[in-house]
Amino acid sequence: GVDSLSGPDIASRRGTPCGGSPTSAVALPIVLQGTTLGVVYADDADMPDHARGPAVHETSVGFAKLLVGEASVLLMCHTHELKTLAELRQYATTLLQEAKAMYLADAEGGMPAAQLRGRLKANLDCASQLYTYRAAMEGTAAAALLDEQIALETAGSTPFSRDLADVVHSMETSDLGITAEAS
Repeated sequence: GVDSLSGPDIASRRGTPCGGSPTSAVALPIVLQGTTLGVVYADDADMPDHARGPAVHETSVGFAKLLVGEASVLLMCHTHELKTLAELRQYATTLLQEAKAMYLADAEGGMPAAQLRGRLKANLDCASQLYTYRAAMEGTAAAALLDEQIALETAGSTPFSRDLADVVHSMETSDLGITAEAS
């Protein structure tokens, strides 16, 4: 809850977090999902005498409550965005792993290199379309997650990584690329 002190109540306390001699102070917790993340403290120690008083105290407490409420809403939205991005990153990883599993199965089955890359391109096209559809509502930060997963995979030295890099490069140069679709 809100801890608000003014006048003689402050004099009975020994010191304040910011020092000085306030006549009015307020402390409000910032709570997210039942957990206190921090406390906002404000007092009037640096204010001139004419700007102090019970009416100013009440107004200041109301304003502090408004600011803490807004901060809580923003924190909740940010938490939701982070959760959504984590889910989309996992989805992008899953799509790429499925393309990799199909590639490895085809390679193990002796599929010729040209067909192997052709099928990988088709699987990447499909993955890109699926990902773009799901991420469309989430904005630009989400759009790049599949590209990031592909970039991480292409940094490897496996046959899949090399073929993936070649296929992605050919898709980008032919203007059908993953980047163009995900943006």
